[in-house]
Amino acid sequence: MIKAKYLVLLVLLVSCADQQHEKYEDEILAHKYCGNCHVFPEPKFLNKEAWRLDVLPAMAKKLGIDYIYETQLDEKNVILNLEEWKKVAAYYIHESPDSLPGQNRPPVSQFTSLFKVRRLSNSNGVRPSVSYVGIDDDNRWIFAADALDSTLTIYNSSLIKISSRRVNGVLVDLSFNNQSRSGIFTLIGIMPPNDFSTGSVDSFYINERGEIEKIREIITGLPRPVATIPFRYTPGGEPYYVVSGFGNNNGGLYLVTPADSANAQVLNPSAGAIRAHTGDFNRDGIGDIIALTAQSRESIDIYYGRTGEGFDSANVLRFPPIYGSTYFELADFNSDGYTDILYTCGDNADYTGKTLKYYHGIYIFLNDGHNQFRERYFFPQHGAIKAIARDFDGDGDLDIASISFFPDLDKQPGESFVYLENKGNFSFTPYTVDAYSEGRWMTIDAGDIDGDGDDDIILGSMILPSSTAANAQTTSLLLLENNIIL
Repeated sequence: MIKAKYLVLLVLLVSCADQQHEKYEDEILAHKYCGNCHVFPEPKFLNKEAWRLDVLPAMAKKLGIDYIYETQLDEKNVILNLEEWKKVAAYYIHESPDSLPGQNRPPVSQFTSLFKVRRLSNSNGVRPSVSYVGIDDDNRWIFAADALDSTLTIYNSSLIKISSRRVNGVLVDLSFNNQSRSGIFTLIGIMPPNDFSTGSVDSFYINERGEIEKIREIITGLPRPVATIPFRYTPGGEPYYVVSGFGNNNGGLYLVTPADSANAQVLNPSAGAIRAHTGDFNRDGIGDIIALTAQSRESIDIYYGRTGEGFDSANVLRFPPIYGSTYFELADFNSDGYTDILYTCGDNADYTGKTLKYYHGIYIFLNDGHNQFRERYFFPQHGAIKAIARDFDGDGDLDIASISFFPDLDKQPGESFVYLENKGNFSFTPYTVDAYSEGRWMTIDAGDIDGDGDDDIILGSMILPSSTAANAQTTSLLLLENNIIL
């Protein structure tokens, strides 16, 4: 009898060991095939349903597998065999949670009294489709681009139209030359995801009456560009443009000279280039570039300029492909003289769009003085698309204003617009405004529109045709006028 008990125990131990070995083998295969070209997406980032119904079928197709019928699609281009694929899929389904954790914070429901709300609504019944907003402090103008008719409209501080003109496509970014009414437009081309190179960069001039003149194409044939900034290796050196070509499956970060735009230098060949900034980050007197890439290979990289031109690249932050990186900017949050990173992730227009993700939100990464960055602060915000840092309340530290295009409309609707008031030591109090639900905020900017010395905020709404609010929400612009007295 005793021998029988030992035999049962031995069988159980062997069975457990076999299961552990199978799990280990499945995990090894998952890391091999799913972490080869981007950060390994851990099972914990999605629930079982999202992995099983949304991600694994799409992943299988990229690996040459028919997920439903469990067959090879093309034996000539085998990435992994069918048995290996079954182990990878089993690993994700077994190790992922039944449901994702929440945001671990109460809903944003407290209204700030710092801002007075002004609104501009579409009176013609056409749904708002604002693809860009910007504040010009020098002239006290507000710029708003419309994706439906490719117009750029200029308003004064009271949201009264000054001028409007159709440009050469859907405008998604605008950059001014210093102390001038001239600059460049970035035109995305075809806005929905595609791999056509129909985007361009145009120069422009605006006269003193606020009328847009002298639009001229300077760079063409770009893969869905979303941002363009000027760059010089040294002061007075040859002018270049850094273009973020988001693309879809194909794209890249490019260094372009207007004199030879057909021969752009490819700094990063990956799709998803979304934003770049320039500066001398290693303080050697030569210009550098720091850039965010979204899509699958989500990362922030610095391109250090070399003497005699050219770059040495260094990765400073990497993110899992499920994060959905959307924006970053540079700011010194701890006043140590080094630029830190304010970063948002929240793009939910993918296979898992119906899944709310607890890791979406606003991050601050501190610079240690050697361009090594570590996370110091996180505020969860479903669908965060852009955050900007300013001293909005005039108390000497940096506050944050952020928008979400994919908020939790059922339980967290106030997170559509969030104002984070800095209370010191990386403690922020969240507020919203009572007009948060009047639009789906695609774009935001800050600046002193009324010339009173503080930063105001402008929000632009884009209502998609498929939205249930397509015929209900008419507010296209929301101006938050700062009320502080300096």
